[in-house]
Formats: sequence, C-alpha cells, structure tokens
Amino acid sequence: MNFLPATSPEAFDAELQAPGASAVLTFLRARLPERLARALCEHSGIDPARAGNQLKRESRRALTDAVTQLPRPINGSRG
Repeated sequence: MNFLPATSPEAFDAELQAPGASAVLTFLRARLPERLARALCEHSGIDPARAGNQLKRESRRALTDAVTQLPRPINGSRG
C-alpha cells in the first residue's frame, strides 16, 4: 500500500532528510492524517518528535517503506 502514490520512495527519503527538516510527525502530518502518521511512526519504531534528518538509515528506510510500500494482507473478498 502506498499512502503517497504521487511520491516515489526515493523522493520521500530525500524530502525526509533535507536540511532543516522538521519533526517526523510534523513532516508526515503535512501529507497524511495525524492518526495515520502516528501509526506509521509506531509501526516503524520511530520517535515522532525526532527530526527526519537525524534518523539513521535503517530508521529512514523503515519509515519510507511503511509510507510508500506497506504490505497489507488480503483477508477475503466481498463476493
């Protein structure tokens, strides 16, 4: 699932680590609903108050994958 279909994973990662980047939660809330932004931070194991350009590569990758390539299981169909 891609929550930002107009944004590639590479572009999202580049925006996230831009100089002067804001807190991850603020960054995500500008693009997504707050509850979803918080859930994606929790899923990725990231402190939402931390600045995006202060994240380690593994953390950035986890968040980028959660926002742009989150696998979701299909539990059934409606008929």
